[in-house]
Amino acid sequence: MAGRDRRAATPSAANSFLKAMSVLMEFALEAGLIDHNPVRDVKKISSKSDGFHTWTVAEVAAFEARHPVGTWRDLRWTYSFTLA
Repeated sequence: MAGRDRRAATPSAANSFLKAMSVLMEFALEAGLIDHNPVRDVKKISSKSDGFHTWTVAEVAAFEARHPVGTWRDLRWTYSFTLA
């Protein structure tokens, strides 16, 4: 729990840490190094979010000015709207 609690300010990071540690502990369990997975009983931190910020027209214009047509980021930007 100490590793989770150190990351409590960023709940997604804390939960990712628990997930990684759980995989490690399952490996140790299967290898016979430990008797039980201690991470299994640790609760995840709830994370509530309003989702992603919707870009304003000014932010879109700034992105397009920074990443001209034909650049890799421009292509990703274009595909994300035309193929989604």
